[in-house]
Amino acid sequence: SFTHNKLKSETKYTYTVRCLDSKGNFVSGYDKNGTSNTFIAPPAISKVSKAANGNLVKWNSVPDAAGYRLYRKTVNTSWSRLADVTEGTSYTDTSAKKGNVYSYTLRCLDKNGNLISSYISNTKYYHNGALADGKITVNGKPYYFSKGLFRSGYQKINGKRYYYNSKGEVVKNTIVGSKREGWYYADKNGVCCESEEMRLAAEYMMTYCKGNTLNERMKTGFLYMAKNFPYHRTYDHPKKAADLPALAIDLFKNKKGNCFRYAAAFACTARIAGYRSRVVIGDTLGSPHGWVEVLVNGKWLICDPDAQLPGYKVPDYNPYMMKKHYWTLNPHVKCEVTIENGKAVWK
Repeated sequence: SFTHNKLKSETKYTYTVRCLDSKGNFVSGYDKNGTSNTFIAPPAISKVSKAANGNLVKWNSVPDAAGYRLYRKTVNTSWSRLADVTEGTSYTDTSAKKGNVYSYTLRCLDKNGNLISSYISNTKYYHNGALADGKITVNGKPYYFSKGLFRSGYQKINGKRYYYNSKGEVVKNTIVGSKREGWYYADKNGVCCESEEMRLAAEYMMTYCKGNTLNERMKTGFLYMAKNFPYHRTYDHPKKAADLPALAIDLFKNKKGNCFRYAAAFACTARIAGYRSRVVIGDTLGSPHGWVEVLVNGKWLICDPDAQLPGYKVPDYNPYMMKKHYWTLNPHVKCEVTIENGKAVWK
């Protein structure tokens, strides 16, 4: 089979076929008469307006069509047959309910009632006889539109970035986007966190970490960070919360670092996975050291990517979610990271 695209409506096309061998040589004749078909382009809805008792749907006539089959769908249903119209080019949808959102499409019929065209699937939605626009609540669920079409992908609204799925719904509490669009974490309100360390953490989790949930990606990300981002000694040890974002960014970008960089970066992934997380700046037996604590069932547990480095030959995940470290730790400063109004806040 072969699909012939970019056809001209009301045009007759005739087709025939010849056989080829494996080298592309003809090995058959062909039917000189061929098989003909007149292509009828799918008709488009020209206007939907409010009528006294529903929605008035109009379209332009198609010369070779003896009638039209009208279909309708809502935001949460598929196309269903609404009516066959054999006279005129309009129909009043008296079953359209006020407050609901509807979309319409058409197919052409011949004189025997047979379908002779396809239909346009990506049609616009209407609300009370006008193009759906902005936030519209249907059956208690909010949907977002832009000039009749679902909002989709990233949208900037009042200075904040949101991400909409193909149904015009705001995506919340997860990582959104794609490799092409870029990755962000969308919070409980759907606001994407635009702080660089959180953007890079989302990218890291979707690029290097495996799992069906953010919690699984956080765990595999812990091990990946320790085993694939080599230790690099530096002496710019953090002293306060404001020093930590730059360290996380440095690890994600350069893929190497010291304990403080591992801790700052992993704290971001833990926060994205839904945990309260904090970086602890301290020491172990007098040597400067940084690690992460995450709140699980009311208790702060230790996650220390630096203690998982290959050189220590520690079994996988032994330094993950520990009640007590096998090193002697002395905390000096504890800095929790939160996400507020699209920004990471360290305090």
